[in-house]
Amino acid sequence: MSIPEQYKVNHLFVLVGENSLPNYVAARTLLDDGGTVYLVFTKNIIPQKNSLQGEDGLHKLRIKCQPVDLSDNESNAQEIYNHIQSWVKKSATEGKVGLNYTGGTKAMAVHAYRAIQELKPDAIFSYLDPRRLKMWINQSQQKPTAYDVPLQVSLLELFTLHGKYLLTNFPPRSEPYLKELAAEIAKLHENNDSEKKWKEWCNKLSPIAELQNLFPTAGNLLGECLDLPQNKSLKNQAKADFSNFKEFHIWLNGTWLESYVLKAIQDIADEIDVKKEHIQMSFNVVDDKSKLNTTNKAADGKFELDIAFVKGYQLFAISCTAKSKKADCKEKLFEAYLRAKELGGDEARVALVCCYDDPQEIEDELARFGTRDPKVKVFGRSHLANIGDEIVAWVDEVEQEAKA
Repeated sequence: MSIPEQYKVNHLFVLVGENSLPNYVAARTLLDDGGTVYLVFTKNIIPQKNSLQGEDGLHKLRIKCQPVDLSDNESNAQEIYNHIQSWVKKSATEGKVGLNYTGGTKAMAVHAYRAIQELKPDAIFSYLDPRRLKMWINQSQQKPTAYDVPLQVSLLELFTLHGKYLLTNFPPRSEPYLKELAAEIAKLHENNDSEKKWKEWCNKLSPIAELQNLFPTAGNLLGECLDLPQNKSLKNQAKADFSNFKEFHIWLNGTWLESYVLKAIQDIADEIDVKKEHIQMSFNVVDDKSKLNTTNKAADGKFELDIAFVKGYQLFAISCTAKSKKADCKEKLFEAYLRAKELGGDEARVALVCCYDDPQEIEDELARFGTRDPKVKVFGRSHLANIGDEIVAWVDEVEQEAKA
């Protein structure tokens, strides 16, 4: 059941926290046309407030914003109460008033609620539930009710909302590199022996004929896609879609996995209810807008994200590594977890696809450090052959969790 029109307000107070996605969702779904959003923030949250209010946030949607500055009073009950009451009296005497208390501190939520309720007993209060992906709404003495949030947010919106920008010269890809070859390389990584031989060949880059003797299908595909004779080595040859040989060599040594996983997810797009073109890979990100047109992503890039898609406003981020050592896989997972939470907040879900033999061990180790988290999933070597089906099951598990 979607949010009824009767709960849209003319004056919506939101508490800005470390991640502004809940505030963005609230403004998009709870504000009446022509209404004003009051951004309640503290001095530690100024960057988030600026991004939310700015040209890449609510401004581009022509939503009026009014900053409400609490300075360093995020825990001062009287200051919070006085500030909120002052703004309600000054600017929100006419029309419906609402408070979405998802962000901010606990003190801000409690005392903003109290301040508004005293002046506006019929005010509408709401909370965006990060686990159930529902908007809880209550008014006066009514019992709180959870409503669906029919809002689709794009990957680009998520990035720019948080002051992150995609490099113009290195845009994300919707088309995998050499997908047939990537699938064949994935087969070679289903057991340790063939993986070892493949990596040895990659490091030597011997003539194609040697690879064809070891792995005929992979060798033939590689020769065909590069149009190389059997006795020719790869060095200094044309590299299909790659800009230089180094980039292609890196792909052969490991980043082929991104192409393989992207293709697998696109194949099951209908099953997970995501448009195929909205599933992308190779996000190169900066947090300085003046560097958007850089040609040196290694020097200027802030971070990279392997594969991502959005269902509604929930980010699914998938990190890929063809490495098989536990330490390497854990490092990759931690990085992806931090990036996903930074962009998608508590609603985000993150997975790692790797070649480690015991992915459950990684999840168990995270749990021993107090981070057993249903938001995190690890897929290992044994999952490679059916990674598409595994991801369908994971997304379904996430959706079942939301319904619990």
